[in-house]
Amino acid sequence: MLTAAGRALRDAAYQTEQVIVRVTDPQIDLLRFFDDGPPEDSVGQPISSLGGMMLDVCRRMALRGWVTWYDGWNGTKWAKLTPAGREVVEAINEFDDAIEQAAEARRNGRLQ
Repeated sequence: MLTAAGRALRDAAYQTEQVIVRVTDPQIDLLRFFDDGPPEDSVGQPISSLGGMMLDVCRRMALRGWVTWYDGWNGTKWAKLTPAGREVVEAINEFDDAIEQAAEARRNGRLQ
């Protein structure tokens, strides 16, 4: 069973313009933590809500262009997803959905 995205990829002879990168579990967790709503409503999260390791992960994601830092109210620092970061979290979510669909199809005997 193919999803619409899978069908489109097959029709394109499995060629894509997407760049595949390795995204670690801590990065995935932080991307989802920052995914706090539609881009126009997103304010991100205060840096004070991040522990030491997650702060380092956030810094590295900023270097990749997935997160931006900004000054908030009363001198606080905040971080939120950039458009590129939103694309990464959307791709991760789509990949997770595809895995779940394949697992469900296997459980239901539709995938052998």
